[in-house]
Amino acid sequence: MYDHRLQLHASGYVDVDSRAIPNGTILPPDCGRGAMDFTSPRMLREVMCPRPGIEGVPVEASLPNGIDHCYVVDESSSELTPPGHGGALDALVEHLGPRLGARLEIPGSRSMEVYTSYPGIQVYTGNFLDIEAGRDGKHFSRHGAVCLETQHFPDAPNQPSFPSTVLRPGEVYEHLTVHRFSQVSDRG
Repeated sequence: MYDHRLQLHASGYVDVDSRAIPNGTILPPDCGRGAMDFTSPRMLREVMCPRPGIEGVPVEASLPNGIDHCYVVDESSSELTPPGHGGALDALVEHLGPRLGARLEIPGSRSMEVYTSYPGIQVYTGNFLDIEAGRDGKHFSRHGAVCLETQHFPDAPNQPSFPSTVLRPGEVYEHLTVHRFSQVSDRG
């Protein structure tokens, strides 16, 4: 996971308290420590250094415990182009207008782009994984995965400054998330 490159098309991220509970504030990606800013592609090892200050990563620019934050999808990021096959997917893409929220790639191998009509993407780096015997006896270790979870802002019902997640009788709820995979060449 440390060798993955992440870029988020985000205008900010949801600030949290010491218990990881949102406090209702949206901070710009470059606020405070540069570790939270993924508006340009960055290798995860640059910010997820297990020993900041020792391995060339400044302490103030590192997240040694991992990432578990909701980023605000930038409303000006590019929209997904309908596939052009006709039918239900084209209609959904036209109607909901999912925007590019994230791109995760293994340099020289493959990439995944995440388009969504949700306002947020939770980035989680397996901070609490340590399962000795998972499915088929596989071991899942801490920071052994990156999750990009499209969603509303966490704790939205308790945060008046966040968009509402209340669905009233008679209202219709729709959203669309599309994962696009491709092969990539090493861009350095």
